[in-house]
Amino acid sequence: MFNILPLVFFLLRLIVVVIMFAPFSSLSQALNCEPLDPRQHVGKKAEHSIEGSAKALFKVAKGEINYKNKTQEEINNLYQSYPNADRIVIQGKLIYTFCTALNDAKDMKPSDKLEKLNNFMSLLIGTPTATDKPTSQKEKNQYIAELDEFVFELKQCKGSGSAIRCYFIVTNVGQDRSLGIYGNYGASSSRLFLASGDEVLSVKSQLGASESKQYVSVNLISGIPVKASLHFKASNIESNKIAALEVKTKGGPIQFRGITLAE
Repeated sequence: MFNILPLVFFLLRLIVVVIMFAPFSSLSQALNCEPLDPRQHVGKKAEHSIEGSAKALFKVAKGEINYKNKTQEEINNLYQSYPNADRIVIQGKLIYTFCTALNDAKDMKPSDKLEKLNNFMSLLIGTPTATDKPTSQKEKNQYIAELDEFVFELKQCKGSGSAIRCYFIVTNVGQDRSLGIYGNYGASSSRLFLASGDEVLSVKSQLGASESKQYVSVNLISGIPVKASLHFKASNIESNKIAALEVKTKGGPIQFRGITLAE
């Protein structure tokens, strides 16, 4: 198991460096990211993946939603993809790239940038390595997905008689724009697969205050979580397990697997 203590002390030193060197006299920039650069390399391919992960996490964090599970997922994916890379360097580069993304955000206050950086560091300190893999945490990771800068968090699926309803929180982490979710719409219908092997098509989709049997589209404000749901009618529910749920959106499908039905 990876020893987390050296990383804890390393990150605490970084926090002190940021606070000491932050140019608060500047209104456009509150962070001096250069001291955070580990200045070590883990390979071009790995560094490209690290940059992508850091930018994705920044978009989620900027949207003011809980991104602890997403951080866990991204860091474990990096560990698994690059097992020979120094893990402290991976985390250091994640912090550095996250910091530079904060500096590029012109719509954030300097104090907010520093707060988000400190919160991100705290999340990394508490992130277990890929070898830990707690089952409950792994299951939670499966219930958050991102597509085209829309983050979907599956809250639960409830079954009652022949009816199944799945509830989400959707957050737009990009610019203000519309999101479309399909209900029952031919080949584009949202659907789920029961553990018995039965495929069930959605009969209605709901997003915010709008709902439709076929298709619903709503303009979402950046960073504001909105409730959504999909409704299904199954002829026979033999177990409390959903093998897979596929949410069809205008931008493409999103999948969640291994869902336990709540009563």
